Amino acid sequence: QFVLAQNSPIFYIPNEFVEYRIDKSYNFSGSFKAVRKFDAADFSTSVLIVKFQNPFEPISRAKWVYREIHYLRTCEHVNIVKLCRTYKVDEEKIDSPSIYYIIDYCGVQLRKKIEEGRYSIQLAKKWTTELLRTVSYLHSQGIIHGNLHPDNMCIDATNKLTISGFGSSHESIIDPLNHEIAVSESVSIYMPIEQLVEWSEAYDEKVDVWSIAIILCELLTGKHLFNGDTSGDLLKSQIQCCGKIDAGLLKKVTSETKRDFIARYSRKFEKRDFIPMLKSALKPERGIDYMGMLESEDYLRTFIDRTLQFNPENRMSALTALSHPFLQVLHPWEQRFPKDEQEALIELERHIRKEIESAPIKTEAIQQTH
Repeated sequence: QFVLAQNSPIFYIPNEFVEYRIDKSYNFSGSFKAVRKFDAADFSTSVLIVKFQNPFEPISRAKWVYREIHYLRTCEHVNIVKLCRTYKVDEEKIDSPSIYYIIDYCGVQLRKKIEEGRYSIQLAKKWTTELLRTVSYLHSQGIIHGNLHPDNMCIDATNKLTISGFGSSHESIIDPLNHEIAVSESVSIYMPIEQLVEWSEAYDEKVDVWSIAIILCELLTGKHLFNGDTSGDLLKSQIQCCGKIDAGLLKKVTSETKRDFIARYSRKFEKRDFIPMLKSALKPERGIDYMGMLESEDYLRTFIDRTLQFNPENRMSALTALSHPFLQVLHPWEQRFPKDEQEALIELERHIRKEIESAPIKTEAIQQTH
């Protein structure tokens, strides 16, 4: 029923995949999770096979595996990776059980796309829109993803975005595995304050909106908006950009020591304009330049301002963010042009020349007129 495909680490695959070839360039191994890519002999299709080693201990790992498989199995959306199969191999040691699952291969990680660049602001908007649509679907099902970042998102050959990584997800009303959602054990630069410090109440779906805003900024510049290896350092980085945290929100921080520190530190800073920060980080060779951002500058400013709010109640919902003008597709003549008339005419002439060069030449119709 199963065939040993690899010895180190031990990796079993179902018989029906025996003709598939392992892609040695795709090799991920974590503390308890390994992922391998298998291609059909004619490369017509590819799958990822994921192995969970020792999935039943400790209990936090068992919950993680349970959530990952449960949400992959039950969520049906065009931008969520499809679960094809799960299995357990009896040939493996009893004292070291493993669980496998198979998912469709959905392209390269978004992280790699960001590192390479060479995409337009229109593509950045498209991926942000797909992210928001997917998250809006999850929220409508009562699910909070809770761990959005470019490493658990993929982009295929048609530039379609797909998300995975549901091990940290939970239900927004009642999570049968964990009624009290505590502060995250690991720090991610995509997390808002309510995931970084002990909070007096369970965080809600707005954590995903904050994460998407951070990912958008990274798509535009190729750089992290905030940095920090610890929750304290990351929070300081956020405060330096987003400004003072109001007293009402600070009451939700359960640790008095942390609450006092945040209050003292945040008094020093006012909210900054994100646009100059993003502009200074732009690298035209990546595909998005100053002119590309200029066309959406005002809308981008309000989009970032309404998503990067410390107070979750003031953040836009994913559904509201979808209708924001920044993400709406503009016709070329509706885009913003320089205020200087001469510069605007030069830019318009460039667009007109491009239209002329792109126009088809119908030679048959021309010949018929003579």
